[in-house]
This record gives sequence, C-alpha cells and structure tokens, in this order.
Amino acid sequence: MRKSITAARVITIIAMMFLIATTYYLRSGILAMVNHQIDAQSATAQERLDNFADTAEFRQAEYEAGISRFDVAMSKYKELIELYASDFDAYQIKIGEEANTMPPPLPHRPYRPRKPEVADELAKINEAFRAERESYFSTARALNPVVALAAVALVGSLLYLILFDTNNARILYVILLTLSFIFIIGPAFHSILSIAAYNLRPPVY
Repeated sequence: MRKSITAARVITIIAMMFLIATTYYLRSGILAMVNHQIDAQSATAQERLDNFADTAEFRQAEYEAGISRFDVAMSKYKELIELYASDFDAYQIKIGEEANTMPPPLPHRPYRPRKPEVADELAKINEAFRAERESYFSTARALNPVVALAAVALVGSLLYLILFDTNNARILYVILLTLSFIFIIGPAFHSILSIAAYNLRPPVY
C-alpha cells in the first residue's frame, strides 16, 4: 500500500506538471499569433503616420477653407437668429433663399495608394500568422490524446490518494483536484484557448 501511495503521488506530480506545461505551450502559440497582428498594426500605423506627414500642407489648406466656411455660416446663423426673433415671416423667406444659395461642398482629397513594400510586409505577416494558427491547431490536435491521458492519470491518482492515503494530506488532495478541474483539465479553459486562436484573424494587406 505504501508503494502504491508513493506511485500515485509521483503520477500526480508528473501529470500536473505535464498539463501545466501543455497549457502554457498552447498559450505561447496564441501569443505568437497576437504578435503577428501587432506587427501588422505597427506597419499600417507607420504608413498612416508617413501619409499624415506628407499631407500636412493639404490638411492646413482644408482647415483654413473650413474655417472660412465656418465664419460665413456663423455670420448667417447670427443673422437668422436675430431675424427669427424680430420678424418670423421674413425669417421664413430668408430660409428659402438661403437653401438655394448654399455653397458647394469642399472637394474630397485623394488618398495615396499603399506602397508595394508595405503590402509585401503585410503579406509576409499574413502568411506567418496563418502558418502559426495552423501549427497551433495541429499541435493541439496531436497533444489532445496525451493531455486526456495525463488528465485521467491526474484525477485517478488524486482520487486514489483521497480514498486510501491515511495521512492528514487529504484536504490538500481535494484542493489539488478542485484546482485541476478549474484551471488545468476543465474543458472550458482549453475551449477558451481554442476559440481565442480561431477568432484571431490574419492581417489584411
């Protein structure tokens, strides 16, 4: 009996360490995919910053034209407010005249096309992301039977220790069993990892 208790403890330790290592290994795959997305976002943000700096002159001209339109519109607004308070009939006539004399909208500024080197970089990140995601699910599928075996061994060993170990460590075994279900072998946790990996989308290029 003593040897079997020792063997159960060893199996518990090995199985728990294996499951923890597997969980963090799979998590590293998700972090790698997130890192690819961050790289893509950085490349896109840098491109936007470059375009922002190149269009400073045009944006200043747009701002000045917008301020001019705002001043004219504010002047007409004040005039209409005063007319509304003093002569409502004249206000209605003025409203009709203003509707027919609205200035045309500002022209739309064209956007610079994406540089080929930026598109190439995003394409490489996209390919790396897809390869990482495929590797994650392939690894998870390959590890699943081993993880299941380790989980069964862990639960079985802990139950054996709870039932037959006569020392005062039974409360510790119960705590370990509960934590195992919640954080390690609980299907919800691994489902969350898989759902998180599946919902990550490759960067657009």
